[in-house]
Amino acid sequence: MLAMMIHGWMPGWEIVYWIVPVGDPPGNAWGSQAYEILWYLRTYLWFVWLSPVLLWVFRKAPIPVLLLSLVPIVVFQFGWQPPWNRFGSALTDIATYLFCWLVGFAHREGVLQRLKPVAVVALSLAALAYGGWYAFAHQGEFGTYDLDENPLAQAFWSAGFVALLMYFKAHYDVDFAWLARFKRLDRIVTIFNGRAVTIYLWHEIALILAVPLIDQFWKVPAFEKWLPLESQWFMFGIGWALIWIAVPLVGWVEDVAAKKKPKLLP
Repeated sequence: MLAMMIHGWMPGWEIVYWIVPVGDPPGNAWGSQAYEILWYLRTYLWFVWLSPVLLWVFRKAPIPVLLLSLVPIVVFQFGWQPPWNRFGSALTDIATYLFCWLVGFAHREGVLQRLKPVAVVALSLAALAYGGWYAFAHQGEFGTYDLDENPLAQAFWSAGFVALLMYFKAHYDVDFAWLARFKRLDRIVTIFNGRAVTIYLWHEIALILAVPLIDQFWKVPAFEKWLPLESQWFMFGIGWALIWIAVPLVGWVEDVAAKKKPKLLP
């Protein structure tokens, strides 16, 4: 917020959304790339608040509720469209990922284990096919086949993909206990699991900061000669280096949120 104020942003009462993220936080064009990722926190918070009601409804009729959870995003695409404001944006994101959230309920409640593989695979592949087809068939409407710009395609593609992963984990009792034999790999996975939110929220900022940092490398003759400064992969690597700096600096907040003892690394 301070950086955007320095670059001319004049906040109003909407600044409260930076403190209580029930809606998209305000800002200016200069900082949009850095703060647009906060939609994730807003959506996650709404799902947490809605979970008691969603779980109650889910337990009444697990399979019908799970299948019907894709109806809202279909309605938003072909029927009533949410308004272009914070409320509408929140509704769209909730509808987009509602199925994925409920699949988590299905896994925890033991519903997935009881389903037949043929039905799950067929429906999941159908959802993947429809989501992929809709993304490619409507590039003109959305300007891209990027799923992030196409809520309906994103919803169906995510539903099919997540359902398959969660089902096979539940039905075939797949786990990653074997990772314990490879201590370094197991350690990396542990850090990723324990700092998933931190990595997601900071990856965009890391990539943004990588650009001016690499610009400074050009001023060092040895770096200019021997480092692949023009490569996107080099920028990708610098981005990851910056992420790993952010993880111990701010990742402990995840421990506080989970009511655990704060640690630099999980």
